[in-house]
Amino acid sequence: MTLLKILLATDPASTPGSEVEFFRAPTQRAPRRRSSVLWVTILATLALVTGPSAVPAEAKVMPTTLEALAKGCPAIVIGKVTDVTRVDGVRFAEVRAEEILKGPPSLRSLRYLAQPTWMCDVTWADEGERVLLFLYPSDLVDFVDEEFKARHPGLKKRVTAAFGPGPVFEAAQSGRGYMPIRSYRGVSVATVWLHDVELPKGVSALPCEPPPEDAAGGPFRCPPVPTIVLLVAAFFFVGARWGGAGTSLGAQACRQIDGFVLGSLVLTTGLFALAARGVGPSGLIAISIQSVLFLGASGAHRVWPGWRSGLLLLVAWGCIGYRLVCPLQPPWVPGVCEPVPLDQLRSAVRACVATPGAVTR
Repeated sequence: MTLLKILLATDPASTPGSEVEFFRAPTQRAPRRRSSVLWVTILATLALVTGPSAVPAEAKVMPTTLEALAKGCPAIVIGKVTDVTRVDGVRFAEVRAEEILKGPPSLRSLRYLAQPTWMCDVTWADEGERVLLFLYPSDLVDFVDEEFKARHPGLKKRVTAAFGPGPVFEAAQSGRGYMPIRSYRGVSVATVWLHDVELPKGVSALPCEPPPEDAAGGPFRCPPVPTIVLLVAAFFFVGARWGGAGTSLGAQACRQIDGFVLGSLVLTTGLFALAARGVGPSGLIAISIQSVLFLGASGAHRVWPGWRSGLLLLVAWGCIGYRLVCPLQPPWVPGVCEPVPLDQLRSAVRACVATPGAVTR
């Protein structure tokens, strides 16, 4: 630029003002390649969908029967979760047994590992819930997931220091032995993974339409009120500070929606990461896919601002809004996990369990 300026200034053929006109000429910029943004969004979405979803296809829990669970597990109890404690970041639940279907009388109070240890594990515990548990003693050393084992190398020593030398149990069959009890149509039912646990004759699941009960009743795990309050605050705060030209009502609405999505994305990701309440591997994968779709919709709105992209953002927000306001984890899925009457399960377990060593009260 300096060389061109000197040449123009010293050129006798140049007319006065040519230098000025040269520098006033508008700069020609390369046209924006909008298609690149779209392709990046599509590729990122496909990568996330095909990446994590390919793992569960290989991981699978071997199917079993209720009879095999009853005969193979040394401890079977019906009880209430009285406390959930974390040791080295790992959840452990304390259970007060109401009925000991199999095992010694010392099982009136027991403790079990209350979180997944690998992708297909569905073990969990909520304080105050009633559960039917098929348990076996855990050494807290050998786990299916090597990464989980590597993250907690001294777990056994820390658990012994926290709870004493008593045994710690694990739910059988990667959590299929964890069966939360709920009230459904006036009947006590336990959630059984029928996809992996075959029931004996005479035991059958009830039709699993979601009952209209609240979170305290069992089947629904709704987000707390502060979550919704934070989302509303994010809408006004982030949306009001979102830059961009345009003062029309439509432009302001688009900016609000855009800011709402981005602010909600940050908040919900943090909340799920901190709480992780009732969200299993499939739920985390779904949230991740939705996050990529939100980012893609936000990018489209930045490249093509207008009511169409604003509507796309509104639809994208509706996806995660449904997950937040509606149940986070449906209790029953037809053909996968369904409600089975507790009385039928109790009778079937007692019929399968050998009388020596079994104590009931």
